[in-house]
Amino acid sequence: MRCNKRIIGIVICFIVALLCVVLFSGCQSTDKTESFFNSSGLENASIEYNAALHQTTVKYVVDFRNETIYDIEKVSIKVSFYKDSVYVGEETYNYKIGIRHGDDYQGAFSFVVGEEIDSVRYQSWHATYRSFWETYKIWLVVLIVLLGVATLIYTVIIFVKDLELYDVFDALGENLWSLSILVVPFGFAIWGAVTSWVPVLLVLGAVVVFVVLALFAHLIKFVVEMAFGVVGEGDHLGRA
Repeated sequence: MRCNKRIIGIVICFIVALLCVVLFSGCQSTDKTESFFNSSGLENASIEYNAALHQTTVKYVVDFRNETIYDIEKVSIKVSFYKDSVYVGEETYNYKIGIRHGDDYQGAFSFVVGEEIDSVRYQSWHATYRSFWETYKIWLVVLIVLLGVATLIYTVIIFVKDLELYDVFDALGENLWSLSILVVPFGFAIWGAVTSWVPVLLVLGAVVVFVVLALFAHLIKFVVEMAFGVVGEGDHLGRA
């Protein structure tokens, strides 16, 4: 019982530590409108008219801030054109760029207008985001693989060594070094927290899923033993 309480205490501390990391890992939002575009660069754009080609090249530098949990893969910027303060027209330009979640980005852009203009004005902008899977694909794939391998190894061990759930608790309690496996997901969580709180929750979710699968493995073992009339070594000793 003492070992079980110790293990439960360690697990609780682990979960609390992960939650603390979440609290201090930034304020990135699931709201895709929580990104910002500094349009001041457009007001100071370099405008060069080529009389021979009868076209104007506009070059400018602008800043973006992605405050969401998703990566941005493309931005669209809508501007209007003027010649001697007279409205000429407007156009939307698309730029394929990569802005990671929680990152700032400064980029130099340009476009060509098929007539003479001498000023541009910013109208609006729009960001196209990658999906949740595309943004966190590496995290998800790695966690799924690790979860599958860990569950398979755990299942094989409890069947081969004929371990019951209390045997696992006792083994963990007697060999505290084995609890160092918690350092692995905790390390992943801290690494992910550097850029977003989402990987922290993914790691925590993977730990919870592993616990559920481990319990399910014990249930399957119990059902198999009952179906085939197999009695574990611990039960023999208990009846002797």
